[in-house]
Amino acid sequence: SLESRLAWLRESFLQGKDEVSALQNQIESVSTSLSAQMEEKDNIRKELDDLTFSLKKLEESAERVSLERDETVRRLVEISGLMTEGAEDHPSSAINLLVDRSFEKIERQIRNSSDSSYGNEEIFESFQSLLYVRDQELSLCKEMLGEEVQVSLQV
Repeated sequence: SLESRLAWLRESFLQGKDEVSALQNQIESVSTSLSAQMEEKDNIRKELDDLTFSLKKLEESAERVSLERDETVRRLVEISGLMTEGAEDHPSSAINLLVDRSFEKIERQIRNSSDSSYGNEEIFESFQSLLYVRDQELSLCKEMLGEEVQVSLQV
């Protein structure tokens, strides 16, 4: 009958309307989730860019500190008069030994000098302190560089 067909048609229409509404809700949910993921991806990319920039700055700083340390060691050795053939190729521990020997020789020269005064000792101690600080800065930069590399690799 016509009434049963109309009732069926009405029921089908309402069911279709409910399904469209459910699909629209799902589309909105997926769209919101996608937007959140894209925002998170952008944030991660920005953080990676920041970390990359920081890593480059640390590398530059470590290189600068290393060059300054090498120059300081070269000058120290030059002042002390020690022979340093091939010292540039030695590991850090050999450089540290060279620095220690240079300081020992400079100390002996100061003690043996007839015009040794408090001022020379003060300069020596200041120089020794500055060299120690530079060495610590280099060690810190190397450590931070290693940490930044690890963080970058994890991202």
